[in-house]
Amino acid sequence: MRRNRHATNSRWTQAIKAVFYMLLMGILTAWAVILARPLFLSVGLSERTIFKLPKYGFVIGLGLGLAIALAPSVKEFFIAALGALIFAGLMWLIGVVVEALLIEFGFDPDSVDWISTALFWAGGLLVLFPIAIIAKEGLEKRLERFQRSK
Repeated sequence: MRRNRHATNSRWTQAIKAVFYMLLMGILTAWAVILARPLFLSVGLSERTIFKLPKYGFVIGLGLGLAIALAPSVKEFFIAALGALIFAGLMWLIGVVVEALLIEFGFDPDSVDWISTALFWAGGLLVLFPIAIIAKEGLEKRLERFQRSK
């Protein structure tokens, strides 16, 4: 009797996690679409179309959340992307401090304003490069196992 109860609790826990991931990704995706509104206006989308986009973003986020809950590889991908974004943000912050110090030492603000942006992209690429290599090696191993099974 206890085994069934534990299995039921495990199923409920998985279901609650799935709903949490779905809502989280839905809200984050809708929020990202709302923040991208100026970009959509500059591309030439109408106000009516832009008004509908957050709803579609929320639905896409629900699908992403479900994929995160069901597939560990999708969850690992999003964790790696989040880690890269956090590291890039920290590098950007270091770049802002370096820019402020250089301006304080008398450099022209227009000549040092590129440092924070460059450090942001360098930090993101620095983290994503090893992740891409790990993913490539994992894909090669799976392809090799698939070819051996034929």
